Amino acid sequence: MNRTSFRILALIVAALACVPACGASVALENRPCPCAAGWTCCDQKNICVAPGTVCPASATPDSSTSGDPGDAATTNPTTLANAQSARCMTTDRDHVYWQNSNGLIVGAPKAGGELQISRFQTPIANDARCGLAVDGSTIFGTSYEYGKLVKLTLESNGEWVLGASASMFGTLSGPSSIALDETWIYVTEYDGGTVKKQPKSGSGDAIVLASGLAHPLSIVLDDTNVYWLNHGTSSVDGGIDASAPNKDGAVMRVSKNGGVVTTLVTGLPYPDGLAIHGGRLYWMEFAGNVSAIDIDGQNRTVLSSLESGIGAIAADGESVFWGGSFNIRKVAHEGGKPVSMYPISGIANTLVVDDKRVYWANGDEVWTGLK
Repeated sequence: MNRTSFRILALIVAALACVPACGASVALENRPCPCAAGWTCCDQKNICVAPGTVCPASATPDSSTSGDPGDAATTNPTTLANAQSARCMTTDRDHVYWQNSNGLIVGAPKAGGELQISRFQTPIANDARCGLAVDGSTIFGTSYEYGKLVKLTLESNGEWVLGASASMFGTLSGPSSIALDETWIYVTEYDGGTVKKQPKSGSGDAIVLASGLAHPLSIVLDDTNVYWLNHGTSSVDGGIDASAPNKDGAVMRVSKNGGVVTTLVTGLPYPDGLAIHGGRLYWMEFAGNVSAIDIDGQNRTVLSSLESGIGAIAADGESVFWGGSFNIRKVAHEGGKPVSMYPISGIANTLVVDDKRVYWANGDEVWTGLK
């Protein structure tokens, strides 16, 4: 997409959002280019700055490089995008995708280049609970506020275009996370207290796999089972957003075909962020633990404790990665001393890994660094 087309697309997005681009009263995370009169567009970060303000500097490179010829992300770490408010993230071979708090889905080439912004806006009411997953040339997401699943194409006429066509389907109560297999979308209903599966085609009724749950989220799959967290409830006035959690959070499992629901771990205070790899499950807890357990409920281990803050988590063949307060960290599957990889400001909103790099968002920036 050339620069002129990109600016036209951004104007369409601003009109759909019903806010002026770069108006002085709009928060930074909602001010992508093009800019209002008198403001300056900082092309490298795709943000607008006020009259008389200098564009912010890029991330300061260190001596590490990606080692990949042609990879634009040669500094380590480096920013992929600014003026974003990413709430959930996924990746394929060439791109990283995230959903912003205003409901727009954004894609960034891993090798650097212009962002793609969906024409299709699905507000999630600033709710951090959302899901995003890629299936070939299609990306699926959630609309928490509307109670729908979102389906967007990722190419048009042989070119990478995010959301050249789009649709919404399903009737859900606060969809908070999704996972895909060949045929189904598996979704947690945070408000409805259920886990369901819905045909990826968008037609047909959803099938309930588990119900009566305490705010389910963070769904993952293996070949035969579905796993998720019960976030749990609060001990203060019954409010889920209060700061004093009951210890009724849990790690749970059910067959993809339905049947008996198994509780693998219980008594957890606000668990969040679930990852699966090599027959092990990994999650974080409000109390500061990064924990693991076999998918059959055996060999529970605390990999790290007294973490400050709770953020996103991911796993690969060697390590478990997470974003707590002020650091992206990792530890080997078998445990050991956690390694602080990259300092961050605040807590990572979301985090994913591929074969070489880790990608995360915190504040209004999307970052990447070597694993």
